[in-house]
Amino acid sequence: MLPSICGLLWYVVYSCLVGRRAPVEATHSFSDAQVWGHNEDDSTCKKDAEKSKNAGICPQSCQDDITCMIAACSDCALVDIVCDEQIDTTAYPKLAMSQGLQYDDLDLADVPADKKAQSPYGDSGLFDIMNTWGPEGCRYPYYGYLPDAPLCNECSSLAEAKEDVLNGLWDGPCNDDNPPTWDDDANFATTPHTPATPANYPGCGCDCADFLRRDLSAACTATSCINVAQQYAPPNTKCDGSDVKWDTTATGCTDLYGAGTQFDSTWSGDACLDSTGSTTVVQDASATCYQTQASTSEPDLVDYKANPKQCAIKPISAAAAAGPAISAVLALVGAVALGL
Repeated sequence: MLPSICGLLWYVVYSCLVGRRAPVEATHSFSDAQVWGHNEDDSTCKKDAEKSKNAGICPQSCQDDITCMIAACSDCALVDIVCDEQIDTTAYPKLAMSQGLQYDDLDLADVPADKKAQSPYGDSGLFDIMNTWGPEGCRYPYYGYLPDAPLCNECSSLAEAKEDVLNGLWDGPCNDDNPPTWDDDANFATTPHTPATPANYPGCGCDCADFLRRDLSAACTATSCINVAQQYAPPNTKCDGSDVKWDTTATGCTDLYGAGTQFDSTWSGDACLDSTGSTTVVQDASATCYQTQASTSEPDLVDYKANPKQCAIKPISAAAAAGPAISAVLALVGAVALGL
């Protein structure tokens, strides 16, 4: 059984309960700190990131927030997945008043047990939350938030993260597009950019190359399932939603790691991939890549994992805590975890 539970409280707090360090609850207000800044006594990240002098820079307050979030949501922390099928009121007559809705529209407690599951948050969740809520200066190419080790060293989670990155689903370390503040591609090479981008950018990011070089064969076998929802869904259940799909009533997972082909030829346009004939590989380690000016502190990450009380937030007001139903929160969590 996986050791920890991670949940995204979208409207106010980013909360991860680290079970194997129980009873300490490492609750961290990441999305709140980035977007709304409800409690500056807890974090000044939002205010600091908006200062003109911090353009293209991830302030220390934000770096601390990010490291706390990673510490709490690593080690295969779990998030809830809710099936996005339309509710079958014949099969579940108690939900008759929810006719026309989907299971992921319900409060989590009202979702039938066979229409929800828990799966690892993983690197895909990190990519999504950072590029949804993270200040520009705390994203690539300015700040390397991706830690050295994966947030979940489990086959389906690793495979999902690699595929999501290469398919450009999340604007993560492998995105070599110009940053949002640059709006003139033609003059990029000759006109100074504010805030300044790293040397050798645009191009292959060093974090991206390291990420793509991760050897999945240590965690995966030919028969490993790489469909995260399928891997973690309850037995003898089925979901055929538009985004979330699993079927544990049949013979088993059909999305297998197989021979472990790491890269599809359709990904050869990525700045970190080189194609030789029909073979696509990560560029040689000696090739030039861009390095972010700052990155997640590995010593701090180790320290925060060992001492999660450092990341505990101060209480927030009732008004600040007002927001959508927990069902909407947890449905978003599932989408984040699945990279949807």
